[in-house]
Amino acid sequence: MTDVESVVSALRQKSKGRLQYSSDWSPVDMKIVRPSTINVSPFQIRNSSNIILDNEPGNRDRSYENYYSPERIQSVTEEKLIIRKPKPPTEKMTEFIYDIHSKGALARVDNEYQDILKSMSNMRLQNMNKQLLQFDADYANSLEEIERKNLIKLTNEKHQLQSDESLLQNEASKEINSFQQIIDQRDNISNTRIQQIETYKADLQSKLQKIQDEKQLRLKQSKALGALADSAKKIVLDMNTDYQQCRDMGCAVPQNYTVLLQDASNGYLECVRYINEGLNGTNLDLDYYIEQSDKKINMLDNLKQQGNEFALKLQKQVNDQKALADQQKQVEEEKRKKEAEDEKAKVDAKQTAVTTTTSVIVTPTQKSTATVKTPVPLDSNISISSAVPALAPLESTLKAVLESFTPKSAFLTYLKLMKQQSDLEKHIEPFNKSTVKEKKTYKFDLYKVVNTCINAISDESPKHLLDKVMKLNTLLSNNEVQVGSKSVSTKNDPLALPLCKDLLAKKLVLQGSEQVSSSFKAAFPIAAVCVGIWSLFPDCGELLLAHFYKRCPYLVPFYIPKTKDITAEQYHSLLGYDVEGKTIEEEEKYLKRLSGLVRLYAAIVSTEMPPQFGNRQHPYGINYGWIWFTQLLNLEPQPVVTATIIFDFLEVVGHVMMKKYGKQFQKLLFFVYKSYLPKIVEVTPKNATSSVIRLQLFLEGCIKAGTIKRPDGYLTTQWWKSH
Repeated sequence: MTDVESVVSALRQKSKGRLQYSSDWSPVDMKIVRPSTINVSPFQIRNSSNIILDNEPGNRDRSYENYYSPERIQSVTEEKLIIRKPKPPTEKMTEFIYDIHSKGALARVDNEYQDILKSMSNMRLQNMNKQLLQFDADYANSLEEIERKNLIKLTNEKHQLQSDESLLQNEASKEINSFQQIIDQRDNISNTRIQQIETYKADLQSKLQKIQDEKQLRLKQSKALGALADSAKKIVLDMNTDYQQCRDMGCAVPQNYTVLLQDASNGYLECVRYINEGLNGTNLDLDYYIEQSDKKINMLDNLKQQGNEFALKLQKQVNDQKALADQQKQVEEEKRKKEAEDEKAKVDAKQTAVTTTTSVIVTPTQKSTATVKTPVPLDSNISISSAVPALAPLESTLKAVLESFTPKSAFLTYLKLMKQQSDLEKHIEPFNKSTVKEKKTYKFDLYKVVNTCINAISDESPKHLLDKVMKLNTLLSNNEVQVGSKSVSTKNDPLALPLCKDLLAKKLVLQGSEQVSSSFKAAFPIAAVCVGIWSLFPDCGELLLAHFYKRCPYLVPFYIPKTKDITAEQYHSLLGYDVEGKTIEEEEKYLKRLSGLVRLYAAIVSTEMPPQFGNRQHPYGINYGWIWFTQLLNLEPQPVVTATIIFDFLEVVGHVMMKKYGKQFQKLLFFVYKSYLPKIVEVTPKNATSSVIRLQLFLEGCIKAGTIKRPDGYLTTQWWKSH
């Protein structure tokens, strides 16, 4: 509690305490004033002061945003207090003044003040309790109101939901009805569509049956065309055979027969054209082609009937020639037998004389020489030097130990074919090297026909391949072939036909070393052409083998020995290397060409005979491949080369041999793997084992699988019938 006296003393020092009051005021009678309690708060006392500052709201000239701002403080300090004339003291003021100066007044004031505070606090608490009670009542009323409103809201929402549910049910019912209508419509459409499909299916079955009937008819007609083709071919071949036999025997062929033969060949080509158009065309009805083919065959029959008289005469001449040849042969045979008997008699007489005079003593040296291998006698009609002049320096070596390098039978065939080809080259040399302009132009046209056909060989279609065979057949049959705007035939020169045959064989073999070596699958269409020409012209097949042997003697099989009698260039040239002067072809390039030649040879022996050739037999079939392979295995292997040619040969021909020879071929493969392959490994240098490893992996795979994969590009019977 603040000290009242210090407060009063401080107030007296202020300007208010120094105020002079008027004399009109009457003195206060302290006895009259009775003590009373103050019923006002300190705030009311402060407001009852007679001193009014200029910062009170009623006397404020201007307002300040901040009560404690520097402006206001300065303003209050500078301005003077406004002093009003005091009012006469009232009764209460008199009592208050008196009480102040009374003894114990301050204590009473303080007590009253405390009582008033308590009273006011109680009053405030009561008011607050009333307000809380009122608040609780209001809160209770509010909760009830909220519950009532929520209940009303829920009721309204329930009614709304029921209304919405009813509306949705109505809409759902409408949609269900709509969907049901759509389903009914779709069912109707589906039923209609099913009926249409059934009708369409019946139509398709009817058309399919019709197509099958047409196919059967076409097949029947195709067989008829095939039979017609065979008939036409037989007629022409019979006439050609008679003609060729007559020429071989040196008989004079009448001019009329030559004309008939040419007409027959032209008629056969037209018949083949009709047959090919019928077989390869899109027209299902082949009656027209059958009719035309029948006409051509009738024409051929007429030609054959016209030529029967000539054929009989020719046959008579042929028979006479044969009889004469047989008679001469018999005479020579009797003469040879007689000479042999005379020679034997002389030898017997000599041995008898020796036995009676002395006894034969066999020395150790004679014993040792008696065990030396006897040289294999060769055919006395063909010498090595005449057949293959380049082998002349090796003749003595080959005669001594021939079977170490090649089988005797294969070597004799090799000499025969090389001799024939060498004689043919000499025979056609005048025409081949002629400088006459007309002959050079004629030779160029012949070369063009052969080269064009060979360069166009591919597996595009059976028709494409057969066209090339038939075109070459036409040329080799002395008939005209169209080249650009020219018509070319081999009738203009007697050396033209052998020239074309040798050229054809040479070019086909070259395809092996050039094209097949780059693309292995190209071997099969080339092989098909080789087989077709070989079956029509066997002499062409012999020339083909001769050129194979010339470029790759391993196909004989023949391992040419290397001796001091020949140079390295001569030796490599005999093996088939390209040699220019002193430059010898690299072994890698040589092996690549060698693979192409072996693969073409293997493709020839393994290819199927085209069905278009009828019942004609394969001229050089798989049995020749078996013979070559077994003969090769009887020879000691050579480094690198043997592994290469065995792998290339088996990869092409293996699947056909497996199919034909079965277990026998499997045994042969096992022999190669177990017995022959180690020999190859022994002779192969360590830096050239790639070919050996390749062969080893191939043999292991074949033996493990029990089969050999058919090579890419192989022309099957289905392929020949596919187009």
